[in-house]
Amino acid sequence: MTAEVAILNKLAVSLAADSAVTTGFPGRERIFTSANKIFTLSKYAPVGVMIYGHVEHCSVPWEMIIKEFRKELGSKKYGRIGEYSDAFNKFYSQAKFVTETTQQVTVLGAAVSAYQTLRAEIQDNKKNFVAKEIEKAYDRMENILETYKDLNCFGDLSKRKFMIKYNNVFSSLFDQNEAFHIDLPAAVRTRFKELVYLILRSSMPSKFATGLVITGFGEDEIFPSLKEEQVDGAIFDCCRIISGDYIDIDRRRETVYVKAFAQDDVVNSFLHGVDDRYKQYLFRMLNVFMGDFLNEILKDHTSYDEEEKNVVRTLVRSRVKDSIDGFKSKMSNFCSNNYIMPVEDVLRSAPKDELAHVAEALVSLTSLKRKVAGDKETVGGPVDVAVISKGDGFVWIKRKHYFKPEMNHHFSRNYFNEGGDHGPAATKESSHKSGARAKSFSNGSATYASASSSHLVSKKRGSAS
Repeated sequence: MTAEVAILNKLAVSLAADSAVTTGFPGRERIFTSANKIFTLSKYAPVGVMIYGHVEHCSVPWEMIIKEFRKELGSKKYGRIGEYSDAFNKFYSQAKFVTETTQQVTVLGAAVSAYQTLRAEIQDNKKNFVAKEIEKAYDRMENILETYKDLNCFGDLSKRKFMIKYNNVFSSLFDQNEAFHIDLPAAVRTRFKELVYLILRSSMPSKFATGLVITGFGEDEIFPSLKEEQVDGAIFDCCRIISGDYIDIDRRRETVYVKAFAQDDVVNSFLHGVDDRYKQYLFRMLNVFMGDFLNEILKDHTSYDEEEKNVVRTLVRSRVKDSIDGFKSKMSNFCSNNYIMPVEDVLRSAPKDELAHVAEALVSLTSLKRKVAGDKETVGGPVDVAVISKGDGFVWIKRKHYFKPEMNHHFSRNYFNEGGDHGPAATKESSHKSGARAKSFSNGSATYASASSSHLVSKKRGSAS
């Protein structure tokens, strides 16, 4: 897993990310602490991208895709951050990345995930894995899927078309695939295919999704913007792109924005003054205690028969729900007034160096929590920190390298020597100037230790992030 933070105010954007990446198969995971997760999206514009989650897109490392896009983009600039995001989406959706094989892997991954969820759902309810119980579990899973919107790209994708194209994938899972043999009664297999179809056309992300955070300044933007989305494989030659926040800092509405990505629990606890899991547990137990208290009153202090007690329970449950909703609202206002707003008031006018310090501290806090809590240290390693501003562009505050920059001066010199005004034909003098400018921008390429998604067809694997 990973921990990342973005902070925006009217002056700049600060990005911070740890360096941990988890790879391998369940029970044999390895954690490396040398992954790069922050990159410049353009060499000539103040725009950066931060990644979290799966480190590959259709079996191609995201680091490679980002750098190829940067090369193709050259010195071209867009007016708004959303346009950079759209251009990047179009780039990684090309056929050279999205092949028929990788699209089948997307279907395979969704099917295996659905099957694992299905078995867990039935086992949690202590039921036997038989057709009747599987059908009930399908109903519950489809009810959950109804809370997700359909992806725009697949609005006209028919169930029949999907079944025909990927029938061979399901045949392999049901009858041939040794690693991922799905043991379902024949009577419910068609319904299973339908469930996978609903998953893939919905905005529900899988464990193989990659989060992309594109942020900075477009040419027409005075203040910074941020676009977040998740990319989760592809089917029918179209990438599954799940939109997230689009933050546009301006004078009147959003003037400061702080958000953690991936493992966000520690940062949210700091910002909100209370852990999210604690809040959920508190609200759940309030319901339980109120129900138990009501049953005790009805049993020991009334002479109602069972029918009258049920009427009272129905009436009280409605009032209890309203009371707990009111409690949630008051608690939310208290957290906002006493924890969130004081932090935002400071960051709203904080200078660039302070934004960088805060972003780094929040990531380091998550790393410390994982370390002392006895969990796997899935957040760790050096913290990379960058600041993006309109005037200064993309500036590294802290940056690790897998090599020594002083021994690789050609790396810095070559940063801008990829066509445009700084192409191979550039003069020695302009090349020297480009090399000097590039020192603070260099993106040392680290090797992502990620399991290839092509292994999905042969063995179980762990999620890398």
